[in-house]
Amino acid sequence: MLESVARFIAKKPGLVVSIVSFFIILSLISASNVKFGSESHKDFLPVDDDVYIRYKNFQNAFGLSENSVFIFVKSEDVMTKDVYEYMLRLEKNLEKIDGVSNVVSPASAIVKIYGKLPENDAVLKELSLKHTGFLIPNPSIAIMVVQLENVDEDKQSYLA
Repeated sequence: MLESVARFIAKKPGLVVSIVSFFIILSLISASNVKFGSESHKDFLPVDDDVYIRYKNFQNAFGLSENSVFIFVKSEDVMTKDVYEYMLRLEKNLEKIDGVSNVVSPASAIVKIYGKLPENDAVLKELSLKHTGFLIPNPSIAIMVVQLENVDEDKQSYLA
């Protein structure tokens, strides 16, 4: 099968280049119609929905605005020291970006409360569930919240 494709390409390279070029141009035209935007969560969730209520509580607790970006960290078990150290490194890198004002993660919350990450994963898990459960919706996902400065829409799109 691949031999016949290779022979066809060798016999008619101009046709192959033309077809590939056509599809690339078509893709570029389609890509130019893609727009970045955000819909209000109010369009998707009723105000009495449990997820919406938890989101509003989270937003009130951390004083978040519409300029927030959420990063989901996925692992078999996010409540381990290795994953928390990864989140702390990612936070430091994100905070260096112009336009990022604050980053919150389960790891930074534990460090803020206790001064450092516990060495024992069982202790880390217990503390995480006690203090940062809202940032860990299930054992395989952790949420990092990136707070952006008040920037124009183009800069916000770039940062996201």
